[in-house]
Amino acid sequence: IFIETPCEMYVLIDAGENDHRGQRVVDYLKNRGIEKIDKVVATHQHADHIGGLVRIYQDEDLEVGVTYDSGYEYGSDLAETFRDKAEDHSEVKTPRAFDTISLECEDTIMTFIHPYEEADKDDEHYMNLVLKVEYNNFSAIFTGDAEEAAEDAMLDDEQTRSYLPSRLLKVGHHGSETSTSQDFLDEVSPEVAVIQAGKGHDHPRQLILDRLDDAGIKTMRTDKDGFIRVTTDGETYMVTRPYEPFLTESLQDGSRPEDWQDFEIDWREDFGDQYALFETEESYLKTPVMDLSKYNNIHLSFEVAKFGGGDDGPLTVEVSGDGGDTWDVQEFNSPVPPDASYLKSGPTLIETTGEEVQIRWTREESPSAKRLKNIVLSREVIIVDDISRLRNKKNDGKEYNLKGNAIITFMGSDPLQHWFIQDDTTGILVDNEAGIIQNDFEEKDKITNLIGTVIMNDNMVRFLPTQDEGEVVSYDNSVAPQTVTISDLEDDFAGERLLQSTLIRIENLDFAGENMTFASREGYVFQDEENKEIELFTYFSDLDYQGEPVPENTVHLIGVHGVANETLQIYTRKDDDIEDPSGVDDWFLY
Repeated sequence: IFIETPCEMYVLIDAGENDHRGQRVVDYLKNRGIEKIDKVVATHQHADHIGGLVRIYQDEDLEVGVTYDSGYEYGSDLAETFRDKAEDHSEVKTPRAFDTISLECEDTIMTFIHPYEEADKDDEHYMNLVLKVEYNNFSAIFTGDAEEAAEDAMLDDEQTRSYLPSRLLKVGHHGSETSTSQDFLDEVSPEVAVIQAGKGHDHPRQLILDRLDDAGIKTMRTDKDGFIRVTTDGETYMVTRPYEPFLTESLQDGSRPEDWQDFEIDWREDFGDQYALFETEESYLKTPVMDLSKYNNIHLSFEVAKFGGGDDGPLTVEVSGDGGDTWDVQEFNSPVPPDASYLKSGPTLIETTGEEVQIRWTREESPSAKRLKNIVLSREVIIVDDISRLRNKKNDGKEYNLKGNAIITFMGSDPLQHWFIQDDTTGILVDNEAGIIQNDFEEKDKITNLIGTVIMNDNMVRFLPTQDEGEVVSYDNSVAPQTVTISDLEDDFAGERLLQSTLIRIENLDFAGENMTFASREGYVFQDEENKEIELFTYFSDLDYQGEPVPENTVHLIGVHGVANETLQIYTRKDDDIEDPSGVDDWFLY
């Protein structure tokens, strides 16, 4: 967990295993251009928390100011190495509850809230350091692997208990059932929870996921969501996945990828390792010309290794913003691999998001041949947990991931068109005319994890999918329509428009015309007792009441509320949505 404070001081909490995962932390820091970590917090001395810290202490390009350690000496060779390296490369402190981390930021406070001064249990999880971070009105608790015994101790102490309420909770012990008790969760009462867990393990446990879900807490998981970033101005905060891949080329298929360009590249396989070999100093590899205008914060990463002998040197990366005519937008070098071991380059921010972006690799500055593989272009996706927040993002050009659940309330027979979704806050029109989403969703499905942008068109807020994502949570769900008046819809249109794209019911309406038959994609004006008007619009071409006469008696209408320019509309879904107050079932027969 890496924390960047407003005064540009850096705090690192744990760093994973002493393997490629710990090396990722080192690479991330160096790619950010960070040379000093002001404070390191080692929550406890298990290998999956301190292994990467050993790599940081060993790295000649990284400096550490102060290391905070629980003082509980876990009996392993790695733990002993960690203690030795920490003492050699930093000042080591053993904090106890209510000790603070000294920072130069006026509005940022970091307070240890566990363990207590008198604590002396032979249990590394009980002695685990727990840290509360506050920045103005934003707060977070980082629990490490603290388990229920430690949680109970914090709940039992009145002073500590006052520190627990926080807007973000790093869930304890990777989402294990031994942590995050109901009492502890109730006291913290977070808005968002983050679970750090590796893929292919037994964590997080379903009991904990259900407990978080039942509490209405938005939950992010590193095993599913990957790298997670939380940014805050001290009042509001935003959760993003900054490295969501959209282009991945392993370069391990034995040939140049389709639409890529190369010169003097040998597509090789040696002892099971496949790669692109830059044989000469004139070798280059180019991506296709790409439209990156719809993406946020593009990052590039890849792996590079030395091949054969010769002096060391990097691969050079150049970026063009005009389809390869010029290469002056950006230039940077990869790490310099001293041998056949691969080094990861990036993620590095690409400094343009235009419509004609191209990237190329050369070895102009490398006397020795180089191997290249595992190229990944990723973008930042902003996490939102409900549709009301999604609607507020219209026309900003950014990508959003709707992590909350929503029910499909209206969909035609062809899902590759428009459909409407609704949650507890409001609804939105999903404009899938481009056919991005290919999933076989159906009306009444409860879905989640949609990714796309938000626009306003004809006064309707629309969600445009950018990725074939989304999954069904449950089937055959229902949404009760909200009974409203046309006056309510007028007020809503003049205000926040939270009734738009939701299921509504309007009573006692009369058709303003006569002798008409329902047809596809047509509008029919109805009036209420105050002569206010709403248009019943036949939104899809396969509605079961098309071809039937428009009722001329008083009816109640149920449907999804929409707008066309400034015309208020209702989209009835089936003949049952047109109710006869007299109780006659088949209104179209009379």
